[in-house]
Amino acid sequence: TGSNVALTAAWAGAGTFTYGTSTLVMAKSGTQNITVPHNYNIGNLTINDGSTTQLLIHNWDAGLIDIYGNLTVNEKFKAHANSSSAMVRMREATTITIGSDVRTTALAEMGQFMFDLSGSINVPELTTKVITISNGTVVATGDLTLTTELEVNSGTTFNANGNTINTAEVDVNGGTLNLSNSTLNFATAGQEWNMTSASTLTTGNTTVTGYSSGNP
Repeated sequence: TGSNVALTAAWAGAGTFTYGTSTLVMAKSGTQNITVPHNYNIGNLTINDGSTTQLLIHNWDAGLIDIYGNLTVNEKFKAHANSSSAMVRMREATTITIGSDVRTTALAEMGQFMFDLSGSINVPELTTKVITISNGTVVATGDLTLTTELEVNSGTTFNANGNTINTAEVDVNGGTLNLSNSTLNFATAGQEWNMTSASTLTTGNTTVTGYSSGNP
């Protein structure tokens, strides 16, 4: 509007943000948006208890936010209705923390949870639509529910690490799927388990359960 008052009111009233060390905290009670271009980088991100934070990709249905620091979700981080395919991509072997009371809801409406990093990252108990591993190793440290797909790409590893993985589809495209001492449960109808010839399956004390007796 050209008004200094309006411009001032559009920004946070306090706090100094230092790139690489500071944490962006979404603290509003109720619903708020993070609106970014098609691709955007961020350091540490915390979603406070009581805040439903929506990821809106400006003028795009799909797009992503790259997180190079720690991700903490104590309420809900979801894709905006206008960006239903929006995704979060972890870019470093940092820490993911999900509030104990929101494990089934915190990321359940995010379009995709992607990992493109060097090294290994732990993923705690949570529910989300898709986990995609483009680079690095993902280690489950709790039971995971993936309502659409687990995708393990060439040169990457997914380690179930003794936990139960509930999913609708598994695609291993040249990566390693480690199910030792773990359970893979196809929890919905129409499930698929696809592995290319270059893929590796590691088992031992492993249980795989289909959706019904007619689907192994």
